[in-house]
Amino acid sequence: MGKIFVIEHSAFDSQTTVAVDVSDKKLVKWIDDNTVLEVDDEMRDYISLVGEARTVLNGNFTMIRLGEWTGSNYNIAVLAHEAFHLAEFIFDRIGVKYDMEISGEVFAYFIQSTVKQILDVLEGDK
Repeated sequence: MGKIFVIEHSAFDSQTTVAVDVSDKKLVKWIDDNTVLEVDDEMRDYISLVGEARTVLNGNFTMIRLGEWTGSNYNIAVLAHEAFHLAEFIFDRIGVKYDMEISGEVFAYFIQSTVKQILDVLEGDK
C-alpha cells in the first residue's frame, strides 16, 4: 500500500508526516522533495524503520512511521502507541508536561485526533 501523507495539529500550529509501508529510499526522496530538511547520514539513521514502527522528532519535523499496514487491531494498537509518543514529543516541545488532572484530557484529545486522522486516510484506501 505504501503511502506518505501529512496530518494537521491546527491547535498547535504543527504538522506530522505519516509514512506507512514505504522503503527508506522512498521516504528520503519524499522528504527531499517536500520539506526543507537536509537528509544526511544522521537523519537517514534517525528516520529508518527498525522494528514495526517509530515516532520521530527532529526540530520541528515530526513523523510517525509504520511498517506493513493491514488494518488489524494490532496495527491500530501500534498506531495508538506511536500517537502517544508523538503527543509526548510535541507537548514537551511546547512546555506541557503530562499531569492527569491538568493536561490529561489535552493529551487524550490529541491522541484521539491523531489516530482518527491517520485512520481516515488509511481506511480511504480500502
